[in-house]
Amino acid sequence: MASFLSRYQDGEHTQVWAELLALGARVREEPLYSDALAVAHETMRRVRQNIELLIPRLEELGYHFFRYGEDVYKSFTPEESEEAHREMPIFAPPANAVDDLIRAIEHKGGILPLSVAAFYKVVGAVNLAGTHPNWRNCGNLDPLEVIPPKLALELCDTYSSDDEDDECFYIPIAPDEFFKEGAGGGGSYAIALGNRAIDAPLNWEWHSTTFINYLRICLLWGGMPGLERCSQPPVKDLAYLTEGLLLI
Repeated sequence: MASFLSRYQDGEHTQVWAELLALGARVREEPLYSDALAVAHETMRRVRQNIELLIPRLEELGYHFFRYGEDVYKSFTPEESEEAHREMPIFAPPANAVDDLIRAIEHKGGILPLSVAAFYKVVGAVNLAGTHPNWRNCGNLDPLEVIPPKLALELCDTYSSDDEDDECFYIPIAPDEFFKEGAGGGGSYAIALGNRAIDAPLNWEWHSTTFINYLRICLLWGGMPGLERCSQPPVKDLAYLTEGLLLI
């Protein structure tokens, strides 16, 4: 019987993730665990390669990434703005202490789904927040963002449950679409800790889907899932952005 990894590499991307997710906590048991972990890491290797292609392509198209001292940071003090820029880079590879950071997150709130832990270990962090002069008619682009695990750890206490009988904590994944535009925001897209499955729902994100499928949607729209809601999306730009991206 073919392994989940070999099936994934042969193109059964969505099916493999669906089957592994259906197994729930059983993916933490051998021999499933090694196979599931390999799928998660292979997926994130592809995600990272796609992100590293998207960033220069966006720049070439004239996309303006939000940077220190302007745009979404304009309401911050200079010190807050500098800190935000350092903590939310356009792309940052995994931190040297990523394993320690994951352990600290799990100690504080509960185990991470394999998908999120693999993202931290293989991709790191990404922040495509910005704007394009020719896409303004499309409204909020809700660019792809996954904050670094260090920042997620610092914010972890903010996302504890209000229910005293529920000890579930949430790890913030990204600011919501309004904060990304510098218009305040109602909270973060977040994932519940204590989930032993391979993947988990991305709470409060408007697609109401899992973390992995959120990444799929983002890549399908060139890192800008908000373009899905655009009545006249930039078809040529999207074709250029997504050309040759690896399926996940």
